[in-house]
Amino acid sequence: MIVTVQAVAFYVLSAVIIAAAIAVVRARNIFYAGLSLCVVLTGVAGIFLTLKAEFLAGMQVLIYAGAVIVLILFAIMLTQGIHRFENDPHNGMQLLALLSVAAISSLTAFILLTHKWPEPVRKAVIPTWESFNTLEIGRALVRDFALPFELISLLLLAAVLGAIMIARRKSEKGNGDDGN
Repeated sequence: MIVTVQAVAFYVLSAVIIAAAIAVVRARNIFYAGLSLCVVLTGVAGIFLTLKAEFLAGMQVLIYAGAVIVLILFAIMLTQGIHRFENDPHNGMQLLALLSVAAISSLTAFILLTHKWPEPVRKAVIPTWESFNTLEIGRALVRDFALPFELISLLLLAAVLGAIMIARRKSEKGNGDDGN
């Protein structure tokens, strides 16, 4: 059996993701759980890279590991209850959780080991991972999906402008200044 660099990278990234996911669940501080979640999502982007899905890896980093985690961490930092669960976050459900995990893991292992998996069939109409790269997705956005892409961008722009106007009106009403 020949071990490739891609297989080694996959297993290393999988181990990092599993360790970080355990850290998310076991963290006593919610801020550290959020940082561990960032490691998990970045590791998933690495898995996408091992599958030669560069576009998905980039979107994973930009959207999830970037924007969503920053939003979650800012929300955590701006709340007053960040240290609320540092003493004892357990609620007596550890045994039930352990039994649930053992049952689901056993069922999954049983299905994976006993099922006869069919060989994949490659037809000319089924695109391969190698045909989906960032250049082709960009071309499709500009050539085939230009109108829907532009309509969605205008809709998002209108939503942002509407939110700014609503927030501005509320702040003008709330400051107690009548304008006289």
